[in-house]
Amino acid sequence: MFKQPEQIFVNAGMVIAPLPGVVIPAQQIADVSHSLLLAQLSARAKYSLAAQQVERERACQTMLDNLYWIRLNEPYFSLDGVQTLSIDAVVATQIGGLFTADVTAGFVALIASLKTSPPSERALAVWREQTVRPLHTEHLESTECPVPDRFQVCVKFALMGVGPVLHTLMLSFTTHTVLATDFLNQTLVTDPESKLVLQAYSYELSGRNYANLRGTVVKKLGDKPEQYVMPWACVQPPCQPPGLTKN
Repeated sequence: MFKQPEQIFVNAGMVIAPLPGVVIPAQQIADVSHSLLLAQLSARAKYSLAAQQVERERACQTMLDNLYWIRLNEPYFSLDGVQTLSIDAVVATQIGGLFTADVTAGFVALIASLKTSPPSERALAVWREQTVRPLHTEHLESTECPVPDRFQVCVKFALMGVGPVLHTLMLSFTTHTVLATDFLNQTLVTDPESKLVLQAYSYELSGRNYANLRGTVVKKLGDKPEQYVMPWACVQPPCQPPGLTKN
């Protein structure tokens, strides 16, 4: 687990932390956080429907490309016939071939810390709203609104290294299970017609090129970091990562 769980932050639909044992400069943390937030929010604005997950992910990656995040690696695979799963077990058993050993260990440690560090109510609300989308496929005659009998889940985690270097992991699947408040170690029944998708990316930021965009990115985001970026578990203020507080 992380020795300093206060280093774990929610960034819209992502949970971000430094690689264990790595000290990241404040400006690099801000650059990572701002880039990921702009990519997520712009993609969601273009493709807001739950069924548009593929398009949303593609738009997110395009924005990161435009911000000079250079893709070093992007392994992907999907699993058919997965009847039940728990996110912590998938991370522990399935991602070994997607990253180097130290990064894999970092993601396993991150999930372990999330399970033992209860999130703040605000952080959980922001993260869950971006992560879980109801799929309305039935309409009961006795109700006026469609009944969500399936849920599209797209969970994303990110680890930062010095450079900055960034490693992201996405798990996407459809479930019939009503998700618990904290569903990271909940056993979920998957939709038999869906696949468990795992997508990994490793990036390195072209710092010189991004420096020319930094002011524009900050201006576009406005007060969005205050709304969408916060510690996973916040005991006392300040509750924002370095570089994201107001002057």
